[in-house]
Amino acid sequence: MTEPHNEVSANAEALPFKDASCDAAISTFGVMFTGHPEQAAHELSRVYKPGRRLVLTTRDANPSEYIGQFFALFSKYRDSPPPQPSPLEWRHLTRIYDVFNQYFYIRYQSSFGLRMDRSYLLIHGTRY
Repeated sequence: MTEPHNEVSANAEALPFKDASCDAAISTFGVMFTGHPEQAAHELSRVYKPGRRLVLTTRDANPSEYIGQFFALFSKYRDSPPPQPSPLEWRHLTRIYDVFNQYFYIRYQSSFGLRMDRSYLLIHGTRY
């Protein structure tokens, strides 16, 4: 039996919840696209109860894989500069630590592929 839960879509940089009011959150290819990831990490830590788990999935945009090649080709034809910080930085574990380690103990990361041309990172952390 599953416990009751609420699904909410919100701006990751300004979450509409009270401090320490959330037991869990999942970000599937979301937080990596915020304009201010450090602010999003702060907001997640603010609303999380201590000891609760965070689960994130991001693309592992290795330049030699399909998505890396796509972004390289796409960037040749865009009219505006690439977004900063780049969502592609999330494929580096050091970037995950830089953004989240102040608030969460990052204890697990794995790469997995759903298809041969796509790989993903699954990151687990616990709120300090």
